[in-house]
Amino acid sequence: MFQNAMLMPVRFVALLAVLPQARAADPAVPNGCFEEEAPLAPGLPAAWEASGQGGQAVLDESDRAEGRCSLRLECPAGGELQARSAALSLLPLRRYRLGLWVKRTQGHDLSFLLEEHGEAVDARRHDLQLHWPGRFQPNWFPPAPSWTPYQAYFATGRDGRSWRLLIRQRCRDDRLGRVCRVDGLSLKEVGPVLFASEAQRGRNLLAKSAAEFEPDASGLPLAWSFWWGNAARVQTLREGGPDGGPFLRVKPDAAGGGGLCLAGGFFPVKEGYLYRFRVRARGRGSVTLAIHPLASAPGDPRAETALRIGNSHPRSFEVFGPDWQPLEGEWIAEIPGVRWFNPYLPISGEVDLGAASLEMAAP
Repeated sequence: MFQNAMLMPVRFVALLAVLPQARAADPAVPNGCFEEEAPLAPGLPAAWEASGQGGQAVLDESDRAEGRCSLRLECPAGGELQARSAALSLLPLRRYRLGLWVKRTQGHDLSFLLEEHGEAVDARRHDLQLHWPGRFQPNWFPPAPSWTPYQAYFATGRDGRSWRLLIRQRCRDDRLGRVCRVDGLSLKEVGPVLFASEAQRGRNLLAKSAAEFEPDASGLPLAWSFWWGNAARVQTLREGGPDGGPFLRVKPDAAGGGGLCLAGGFFPVKEGYLYRFRVRARGRGSVTLAIHPLASAPGDPRAETALRIGNSHPRSFEVFGPDWQPLEGEWIAEIPGVRWFNPYLPISGEVDLGAASLEMAAP
């Protein structure tokens, strides 16, 4: 009898080991349904703070998508209003889906941003591209005169430590009204950010001609196209780059016409994976690294006809001095349906560029 009594807990533990474990609860947007009123500020939503000139962000029981209240943002022409949530309970290197309801009038720009703080970096703000549920194609957030559901996908960074959600209203024209409304903010974890396998590490997705800015017969970079700017300012030199090979030289603009932008083509990526975009630079000016995520156009799988489905998450760097300095950033293929990355480089000043790479990142 004593032996059986000792065995019973063991059997119970073994049974627990094979039972499916409960999934961790999805994070919540504090007061994301705008049902709670701030204790010391009647009419204002708890867990949110508003800032701006001439506007207000208040609870509204008269018009809502669900529940008892919505958030009403009211801003006069030429004004800007921002509502900022309390801290979100997120984790680094995770992918999330934000769900929400929106109602607005024409003449208003209503945007949603994720504010991310890291240990060694200043706060970063990522614009969130809104999509109709299940449609991962750009719709550029058209005016919604009635309550309309949207989704936005985002991923948290490697060094992220705290996060907040921002809602920003800008009113260009208030002749059709001053009010936008938001309701039913929710979060769902989609999965972890994925990393390169041993076999995938160190593989540059850019062709050699793009990585080294190899010149064509006229001296222009063979594998990069111009999005804007004066092509006469650009020349590829055949030696003297960071690795001794070719490099790109952007000469000063005597006419004062501003900067230029080079685009590097279309490169296949895998959904959920982390990628690192790098380039080395010297001179005096600024270089921005950015990547457009692309999905296939309906019925057409070619990259050349792909559609932008998310924000390019630009990273800007100041370049100074005669020595080559590394510039780099990490991008996550965070939106379902993404198939290609389209990297590009806005440049200003007098700058040399070399040794470009786009790689699937390691942990």
